[in-house]
Amino acid sequence: MPVICKPFCYINMAEKKIQLNMEQVSDFFHNLFVKNFRTKLIVLLITIIIWSYTMLRNEYTTKMNIPFEIINIQEGKVLKQNLPKNVKARFQGDGLDFFFLLFQSRNSFRLVLDLSTIKWFYDFDLNNYYDRHPENVILPRNSNVQLINIVRPESLSVELDDLEQKKIPVRSQIITSLEPGYTKYELNIEPDSVLIKGPKSYLDEIRYINTRKMVKNEVSSPININIELQDFGDKNITVEPEKVQVMQMVDQIVEKVISGIPVEILNPPPEGDIETQPAKITLYISGGFSKIKNIESDDISASIDLEGDVKTEKQFYQPEINGLGNNIEINRIEPAEIRLRYIEQGEG
Repeated sequence: MPVICKPFCYINMAEKKIQLNMEQVSDFFHNLFVKNFRTKLIVLLITIIIWSYTMLRNEYTTKMNIPFEIINIQEGKVLKQNLPKNVKARFQGDGLDFFFLLFQSRNSFRLVLDLSTIKWFYDFDLNNYYDRHPENVILPRNSNVQLINIVRPESLSVELDDLEQKKIPVRSQIITSLEPGYTKYELNIEPDSVLIKGPKSYLDEIRYINTRKMVKNEVSSPININIELQDFGDKNITVEPEKVQVMQMVDQIVEKVISGIPVEILNPPPEGDIETQPAKITLYISGGFSKIKNIESDDISASIDLEGDVKTEKQFYQPEINGLGNNIEINRIEPAEIRLRYIEQGEG
């Protein structure tokens, strides 16, 4: 009687076939990577070394960014513009020499431009210059790399100016908005002036230097920031120091009532007496807590200046308040006006 294989029989056969294939693949990779692993690793390393040596001994032509240096500027002169710190040039040499250059310092591999013969300005064709002055192509010892040509920039316009220095004030460009209920006091910059050095034609036009721009919103605590000064771009101007400290006190606004402030009469008429009604006033002020907290009536003066005469038609005068200092506001004076009564001599 024939055996009828149900569907699950075919599934089992397929699973066994897949399992067999996976075992074969596993054996293949095991033999490839694990069996005789040390021997294969040594062969691989030798192959890499031989390949690397062959590649490094080949001749190559490549473009490189090489440090660029200006030397021998005449005493008392300065470059009017900053020149590039690197020049792109095409070099030729074998791979080993180029590999060696990767580990050299800036001083051992650079292009030099000698300005000892330049008084004011000169246009340099760099390719012609280095053809005529190969000694200014500084390469490490035992290096066989050769300069083929300058790629960028091919020419340079060099302009000199008299070197000058001067001190200029610093202006803050820090913009602050306060949280409601706070006030700020005078801003301080330390140092408040800096030394700039550079071409005379530029420095003659500079009157001050700004800090970098900064915006601070909803400020409720004192400001104390070290901030950089503005950059003069390519004008070859140096600034000492490059940073300043900007400080500004921020304080909470409070109110205070000061009573019992005597009213003083200044320059009374030579004859007679002046009677003030009332003789003392009360002051309502507001400002930063640290400024207001220690103010007492003895610190404030209230006065009326009669300038040596009494106007009989005028009876009420507004006192002048002194001694509060900056950043303090007078909200109210009680009474707002003082009545003066002139008493002639002999009048009882």
